[in-house]
Amino acid sequence: LTTSDYFSQIMPQDLDKTASLNFANGQAGTSKVGRGDSANSKRQTNKGMTNDEAMEKVALGGDNAEVGAITLDADQEFWLSLSNISEHTTDDWNATDIPFFWHVPRAGGSTLKAIAGTCLDLVQASETGVTEGHGHDESVQVFEVKGAKYVNVDTTSIGGLARAKQLNLADSGSLDIVFSSYIKESAAVFSESHKGRGFVLLRDPIERAISMFYYLADQPGNPDIADMTVEEYAQSTRIENNWMVRYLSDQMEGEINKSALEKAKEALKRKFVIGLTNEYKESLYRFTKYNKWTLEDEAVQEKQDNCVSHLAEFGIGVNNADKKRPEKGDQSWALITWQNQYDIKLYEYGIELFTEQTKEYGSKESKKQLKKKEKRGGK
Repeated sequence: LTTSDYFSQIMPQDLDKTASLNFANGQAGTSKVGRGDSANSKRQTNKGMTNDEAMEKVALGGDNAEVGAITLDADQEFWLSLSNISEHTTDDWNATDIPFFWHVPRAGGSTLKAIAGTCLDLVQASETGVTEGHGHDESVQVFEVKGAKYVNVDTTSIGGLARAKQLNLADSGSLDIVFSSYIKESAAVFSESHKGRGFVLLRDPIERAISMFYYLADQPGNPDIADMTVEEYAQSTRIENNWMVRYLSDQMEGEINKSALEKAKEALKRKFVIGLTNEYKESLYRFTKYNKWTLEDEAVQEKQDNCVSHLAEFGIGVNNADKKRPEKGDQSWALITWQNQYDIKLYEYGIELFTEQTKEYGSKESKKQLKKKEKRGGK
């Protein structure tokens, strides 16, 4: 039994709306897989096993023919659900890998989409894929919108990802990059022969929360937020609570604790090359190197580089340059900090990873700066 076969059982292609919502809310429960037909088949609990040992046993169908089913604990199930996203620290680059951008809202993702389509000429899977009636196509197709190429699926929604899996998007050979905020559900779209290759842009959680407030306030469907101050928003139920940790640890409901933070840290380290919004051009360099986005034609390369530099400098979807921002010490600042206390710790860890990854993915300039910093004792 391969990992892909196992995925087909825990995330079937005919996901209904309830199942999709359960996956979004982290309610997948305990998964069982085995070879017996009897409801009374003997079950083996993997308590005490390492995650890798448990996954290996699942792949082999158990440790002997008498085992009817293997039950995974929540932690083992979590890591198995992400197995079709490459481990960048251990897995070699494969030409069949598909770049997967984990889109943290209000963290430079819209700009990266524009760069992918306009500058790099990559065929992307994102929300644009279902425009012009393409949400009901029965097979994977590629079409253009304003000069950029898209596949006809929406990977930014739970339902869209279920459809992408039904259409065997990853194995279609039609796309170059996937954009989504849903990690586990995106992992189910990839396959053993076409794994996702994860990378992400991180932004200071307080800055991101403020940007989200102004973004929501500008949307016509949010009159309640439009009338709020930043402080009122921070006290309301509309503000996000540790969004990054929740999505990385797959804990969408309930209180977040240190255990969820540690799981999120490990997922970030193992599954993603890190970019930072305040190091946007350097981050783009790293993403390009990691995903081997290169052109042989020097003239085209120069045009591409100019396009990337322009979009990286001016951005897409910037909404709060002239907006009033709370300052450290303000009540609104304190409230936002409280709502994002674990995301702040994760972001700080992300900065550490960004520094660690400099040696492998960084530009010459960033490597020089790192060496100087190391000579000064890390200061």
